[in-house]
This record gives sequence, structure tokens and C-alpha cells, in this order.
Amino acid sequence: MNRLTQVKRPKVSGAKTLFLLRVFATGILATGVLGTGTLSAQKISADKQKAEVSATEVGVSELEDKFRDVTCMQAANFSSTAQSEAIRIVRERGYRDERFDAVVYRILREVCEPGKLNMLQATNGLSLLPHSTLELKVQIKLTYECFVTARQQAAALKKGRVNSRAEEIIAEKAERYLAMHPSELTEVLRARLKTRDLPVFGYKLLGYLGDLEQTLLPLVIDAAGSEQPDEASAALLAADACFKRMQPDQAKAIADENAKADVDEKMLKYAERIISRYDLNKDGNLSEQEGAKMLMSPMSADYNGDRLVTVNEYGRWLRSRQKK
Repeated sequence: MNRLTQVKRPKVSGAKTLFLLRVFATGILATGVLGTGTLSAQKISADKQKAEVSATEVGVSELEDKFRDVTCMQAANFSSTAQSEAIRIVRERGYRDERFDAVVYRILREVCEPGKLNMLQATNGLSLLPHSTLELKVQIKLTYECFVTARQQAAALKKGRVNSRAEEIIAEKAERYLAMHPSELTEVLRARLKTRDLPVFGYKLLGYLGDLEQTLLPLVIDAAGSEQPDEASAALLAADACFKRMQPDQAKAIADENAKADVDEKMLKYAERIISRYDLNKDGNLSEQEGAKMLMSPMSADYNGDRLVTVNEYGRWLRSRQKK
């Protein structure tokens, strides 16, 4: 080898080499430890945030439960000036609570006694009643009694030329709730009609019963034969109104029978097959919305104008087109 190009390598002792290796290894370990420490800190921070979020959620839930409890407590307190505001919140949030049961039952029974009608208590009691856990038939009976008391007191005040608007408001509120539950109201009215204890103004409630009204018609007709002129007049008007409400159904039945007489069995089966194809609610008829999906609207077959096309009507219409 050329002496000019020869490079002299420095001699390193074994002890020095061992020292350098230790330094290098320590650096690697230090880096690793630091990296692990950073990751551990990040994990602890994330876990802490999750715990804080969970604690917040639990806190909100507990606060909502407490708010509900306080609201229902205030709503059930008929001596508190905060009751009306609490009832508004109960209605908006749809709370139902058994704490309302006893107090509402007692208040409505008390205010329904003659001469004891309290505008605020009756109004708040009726507002809370649907949010109690009392049986619906009990609720309707209480509401009916309140309705009768309010109407009677309003009539008495009118005779004395005294402002009866407060009593009328209570009666209207009670009436609206009764109208929402025709089945239970029917049973209350049936009991009153059987004992001939239905006030003159109570006959108005028959109009809220729908088809159930017809089940009370015999009792109403019996009352129309009363020797009491006011009761007889009210019952006569109610029975007449009931028959008038029945007439559209009777007209529909007659129209169906007439249509059936004009259509042969083959055409009826064809009409039934077409209607069943588009009859979404499976009531045996076609509404305007259901018929809109057909190539040709079937509403031309609506002979009685009730906005429904029956199998008989449609068969009759198909028959008329066949003759052309």
C-alpha cells in the first residue's frame, strides 16, 4: 500500500469503547422513556375529559329529575301562587304524576258543590287532571260534575244580571275535555239519562259522541216524553239532531243498494278487484288520495258525494262506461 494514501486509524481502548456504547444506549432509552411519558400523559388527559363529560351528563340528568320533582310539587300545591306557572310547565313537558291524584280529586269534588265554585282552583284542577294517574272514567266523571256546576252557576248569575264569564270559562274548559273522550262520556250520559238526571244543557254533549250517540237515542226519546217542558224540549231537539246526523249514513246505504241493483255480479267482482289493488287502508273504499294513483280518477263514481268510492259505485260507473 502506498505510504501516502495510508490512513492511520486512531486506537480506541476497550474501556473507552464500552463507555461510548453505554452513552448511546442511555440516549435511546431516554428517548423511549420520554415518548412513553408523553403518550401516557395524553391518555390520562383523554380519560379525564371523558370522565368530565360523563359526569356532566349524569349531572344534567339528575338536574332534570330534580326539576321535574320540584315542578310537580309546586303544581300540586293549590295554595301556592307559583302553581299556575308550574302547571304550564307540566303541560308543556307532558309530565304525569300520581301526586296530582288525591289533591285534584279533592279540589274538583269541593268546587263542584253548589256555591263553592272557585275559578282559579277549578281551572287549575281541570288543567292538571289529564296529567294525573286517575282512571279515565274517574276523570270524565269529575269533569262532567264540574261542567254541570259551572253551567248551573252561570245560569243563576245571568238571571241576577251578574257577570258569569268566569263560570262559563270553566264550563267551556270542562266541555272540551269531555269531547275528547266520547266513549267514557257516553257511559256518564247513559247513567244520567236512565235516572232522568241530565240537565237541559247536558243534551248538548250528545253531539260529541259520534256513532255512539245512536246507542243513547232510545233514552233521549223517552226523555222527550217528559212532563217537564224544559226537559222535553231539550230531548226533542237532541233526538232530532241525532236523526239528522244519521241521515248521511242512511243516504249512503240507500245509494249503495240502488247501485248494486244496477250492476251485475261479474262487474262487481271486477270493481272489487280494482279497488282492493289501490285500497291502502283496506276499508273497502277508495278515497281521493288512494284513487290519485290510478290512471283515471275513480271519483267520477262518487255518486253520493261523500268523497269515497265504494265497490258498488265503481261497478255502476264501469257498467255505465261499458254501455257507451
